[in-house]
Amino acid sequence: MKTSVAQLGEDNRKRAGDDGLVVSFDRTGTRQDLKVFGTFGEDWATSVGVSGAGAIYAGGITNGRLGGRSYNGGERDAFLRKLEPFQ
Repeated sequence: MKTSVAQLGEDNRKRAGDDGLVVSFDRTGTRQDLKVFGTFGEDWATSVGVSGAGAIYAGGITNGRLGGRSYNGGERDAFLRKLEPFQ
């Protein structure tokens, strides 16, 4: 049985820098699914939420290019990413 429990973290296997990740666990603590996302820069997922429909929203900061654009002013930009529900 799936639950909406999720854990944030970082992963450096997919892109050039650290990437955000969201992990789901069942009620016994067994990992069920993993979603990794990010730019070619450094990405840090710092918050997560799940909608009533099961969509996952992850927020955080990046120094990578968002939508093909480099960050504007300062060293980092905030992001909010919608991920498909875990199956």
